[in-house]
Amino acid sequence: MWLATRARPPRPAGREPADHLRSRPRGLPVVLVAALCLASCSGEPDDSSASSGSATAGSAAVSQDVAPDQPLELTIDGVAQLTAPAGAFTGPTRVTLTPQPATAAATADVPGTTVAGPGVDVTFDGPAPVQPLRLVLTDVSDQPSADAIPVVLHQRHDGTWETELGEFTPDGGIAVEATEFSSRWTAWLSAPADWVRNALSAVADSLVDAVGGRTDPPACADDGPAWAAQASTTTTVHDCLITNTDPDSGRVRAELQLAPNRRYYVGVHVPEGVEYTWVQEQPAALRAALGRMFGFDPDRQVYIGPGTMTTSGAVQPAADTTLTFTAAVDGTSAALSFTVAVLGLAADVPRVFGGQAVDPRGGLLAAAMVTLACADKIPARWSDPNQTYEFFRCVLGAALSNLEDTDKAFSAAVQQFGDRAYAQEAEDALSTRATVLRVFGTAVKVVSLGAAVRDIWLNVVEAFTQMTDERAGQVRLDLRGRSASPTGAADPHVVRSTGIGELNVNMTVDDLESLGYVDQGNLYEDVDASCVRYAKPDGPLSAAVDTATDRVVAVHATEGSHTEVGGIAAGSTLAQVRSAFAGDGYRITELLDSDFGQGSNGVVVTGHGGAIGLGLTYATADEYAAGTATVDWVAGVGDVGNAPTRAETGC
Repeated sequence: MWLATRARPPRPAGREPADHLRSRPRGLPVVLVAALCLASCSGEPDDSSASSGSATAGSAAVSQDVAPDQPLELTIDGVAQLTAPAGAFTGPTRVTLTPQPATAAATADVPGTTVAGPGVDVTFDGPAPVQPLRLVLTDVSDQPSADAIPVVLHQRHDGTWETELGEFTPDGGIAVEATEFSSRWTAWLSAPADWVRNALSAVADSLVDAVGGRTDPPACADDGPAWAAQASTTTTVHDCLITNTDPDSGRVRAELQLAPNRRYYVGVHVPEGVEYTWVQEQPAALRAALGRMFGFDPDRQVYIGPGTMTTSGAVQPAADTTLTFTAAVDGTSAALSFTVAVLGLAADVPRVFGGQAVDPRGGLLAAAMVTLACADKIPARWSDPNQTYEFFRCVLGAALSNLEDTDKAFSAAVQQFGDRAYAQEAEDALSTRATVLRVFGTAVKVVSLGAAVRDIWLNVVEAFTQMTDERAGQVRLDLRGRSASPTGAADPHVVRSTGIGELNVNMTVDDLESLGYVDQGNLYEDVDASCVRYAKPDGPLSAAVDTATDRVVAVHATEGSHTEVGGIAAGSTLAQVRSAFAGDGYRITELLDSDFGQGSNGVVVTGHGGAIGLGLTYATADEYAAGTATVDWVAGVGDVGNAPTRAETGC
């Protein structure tokens, strides 16, 4: 039952309203949780006035020493009572309850609330509670109206404020349960519309920031293979192309990385033809669960939010191929973004909700769980304020239902996600917003989309409409086929990052045979060796083929060859090699300890999908350091880890 619909029980005979009550100003342009640079009201108890049991309202404090097997019961007559069952503490603890005058809550600038009586400050000398303590504030002013909502104003240790939903007690007090304690005062949320206006203003600000804000691109190695290139027609996502080599098979993949350039969820359509797709913070099992929940193919559609990315990789195809990725805000991503904003689950924590940050995956899980409960309320038109307000109310109601019966909600979440761990993450993320959500949902229950909040709500709708109106954009991944050669690549003397002449690393045996290359076997083993050589009769080039995969792992250069980048050839200096391949996604490994094969020295240049081997003349350590040693042999190019050297492999 919504607490806003309950009338306060009659005041017991002899009870008088609290003195010095102060009405809070309304309509101030502040957020719900104001970051106030104030000293904490919590302090060390005065042991000279401490006692066990109870004290009067004029007492400085009342204390009780509690052991783990003892219950807690502290009372300040006419002010408050603090109780807990045995087991609330893990070790001996002194709990002190200190009364606070109503005037001490003067800094609680929370629109729509009226301080209703004196408060208390709670401190612990020993372990903090591991179970909720029940605090009943008994000196409470009369309920100003039948729909006024009982709340408790909590001043955290850092000076900020939060509003907690209270409950009526039979004798007319207001109670809350909590494990985090400092100072609290009872209050009435006597103007729910003012409170909701303030909260919605913060939500609107969050959405406006999300729509107008951009994110920094993630770090990008920008070392994609020479046979791949990306082109983008959208600013919705950042894109980056790198080389990703399978550590087991050695297969080189062109990997396209996409990260949102917006502070909300973006849907990405993944084309067929990729070898894999990975989404940060979303293992395959979770993506499959989200696909089941919202009805999309997790292999073809993914959703990414701020602080996350998705990657897809593809090997070099036989023929030229273009893979097109589409980034857009669709119905699902819009609903998730809206729910995250309303519930305060974004990683940057919208200020209305305060409290601890929520990690991206926890926020997504909680948002998905709540959004699914309101799937039939997702607006057909986000520009319609009535439709969006109904979805908003549903989201709050679903979140509150979850918080009211956590066992039932957890069971439902397990069914939705198919995994207890994901269900628990969703519940944990939502629980971080429980305090404010309970007040928010209760206030919204009695506030319709009328004049009191409509103008604020239109700001929310306008911001969200801008988000959903953004046109879809594309990122294209162009892959050159293995049999295709770039301009000038037919020259058998030009060593590229991924091949020489008509040969490319990762070609198949079928590709080689179609060009007239024949299996020459292994110089040291028979034709069933793990590595064999393919060549044309009297041809200048040869290829090393891994017989386990039937793919080219290296192409051996012919005499007179030079690199495409920098024109490095026999006679070039080591300094020229270092200069030619400095930066731009290349890594130079200098093998100067007779470890380039057969006691020789050399260099391996790795990057852009391959690794080039260059032999060096013998020189002194000073000559190597100065870069005056020269290249005496351009060995060829292989995939990463298979650069040709003087090592005797027989292929």
